[in-house]
Amino acid sequence: MRTIYLATTLLDPTDYPSEEIAEVYRQRWSIEVRFRDIKTTLGLELLRARSPMMAEKMVRMVQIAFNLLKVLTKESIGSINALFDEIGFKRTIDLILEFRSGFRNLQNRPRLLANKRRQLEERIGEKILRIRPGRSKPIAVKQRPKQHQLLTAPRANFRELSHRGKKRMVA
Repeated sequence: MRTIYLATTLLDPTDYPSEEIAEVYRQRWSIEVRFRDIKTTLGLELLRARSPMMAEKMVRMVQIAFNLLKVLTKESIGSINALFDEIGFKRTIDLILEFRSGFRNLQNRPRLLANKRRQLEERIGEKILRIRPGRSKPIAVKQRPKQHQLLTAPRANFRELSHRGKKRMVA
């Protein structure tokens, strides 16, 4: 068992036992890891909007897409004996992308559309994640950053620095 020190303003040990504080911290950490996973999966690590209004619109659209994916996941586990968190978010996105072409031109064919959706829901429910509490999820970068200079001006006005990417020779 590992010892972790948490600083808190909740000083009364009878009202706030250390086990409860540790459990709340563990739940908070789990939420943070899920937020990071959602941002990575949906490609939101870097917002490419140029104005705060557009950034807010992008975040709202991602919230809508996320909620729609979760509704689809919830509907797909209706008949399966699985918990909501046991269906992988990335897996659901991959299956939607796989089925995307099959949904084209089915808007006027309700029975085929319902059949295709049922197939998608069945496939979503097939893969159940193994829940591993306390699992370590280290953060690491797989690719090394390039030694190229950042493009900080329009291409017509951009001046490349001559010393970028060159190693200094040791005398």
